Amino acid sequence: MAEPPSDPGDRSHDSVPSDPALRVQALESLLVEKGLVDRAALDVLVDLYESRVGPRDGAQVVARAWVDPDFKRRLLADGTAAIAELGDGSRYYEHWLAALERLVTTKGLAQPAELLDRKDAWAAAYQHTPHGEAVRLR
Repeated sequence: MAEPPSDPGDRSHDSVPSDPALRVQALESLLVEKGLVDRAALDVLVDLYESRVGPRDGAQVVARAWVDPDFKRRLLADGTAAIAELGDGSRYYEHWLAALERLVTTKGLAQPAELLDRKDAWAAAYQHTPHGEAVRLR
């Protein structure tokens, strides 16, 4: 397997990312390697979510807690459960990721086993890369 460009160096790899994050990296590296996606375009999308969507969602939680004392109590007692009441989008993300994986395999860009192997390769790369170094597939 050809070595794709490394992840941005600011990603910490003290631990292996979550399964969905590894699945995303597997898809990203495959699509970039095949020349179907420009890494710079992906960076723009990531920046959008980190700088606009995430803060907007946080503002919605704060605004709801400000006007709804019951929600505020639930938020303070169990933030994860309270935020889930607002529809945190996590299920949407999982469905979107599964749909993209199906599209990639249906269009013959990769076999399901190749995506799984890539996900596992990224996990191993995180486990074997010293802290402070960019994570790369070998």
